[in-house]
Amino acid sequence: MALPIAVTCHTSPSDDAAFHHIRSAFTAEGEPVHFHASYAVLADLAAAAARIGRSGDVAPLLNTATRALGGNTSLRLASLLHRAAALSAAEEAERHFRAALEVERWPFEHAQQQQIVRLASRAQLRDLLPAE
Repeated sequence: MALPIAVTCHTSPSDDAAFHHIRSAFTAEGEPVHFHASYAVLADLAAAAARIGRSGDVAPLLNTATRALGGNTSLRLASLLHRAAALSAAEEAERHFRAALEVERWPFEHAQQQQIVRLASRAQLRDLLPAE
């Protein structure tokens, strides 16, 4: 299930601006600008990157964050990190999406996750239909 591709459907100049704005939460070397807040925006950064075809740019940041946090995260942050990983790592996307969906305690984040899955399902169905 190649879910990250579905998010790249319609891009606009504001998608690129969003990516660069959110990316500023990390230094050029990939270190967080803020010890806590930077990690919380990784899922939004991954979504913005996927929309402009730059998902690969998020993987090094996610790896750095995962190493720095060492599994010592709240349930909410763990869910956000799983969503970021799902959007930036096609080979394990389904596992990460399922892990992110397990946490229903934060309705807004859960709704965002469900929306991404619905968009991915629609895109996959669209790909199966014959071209008109």
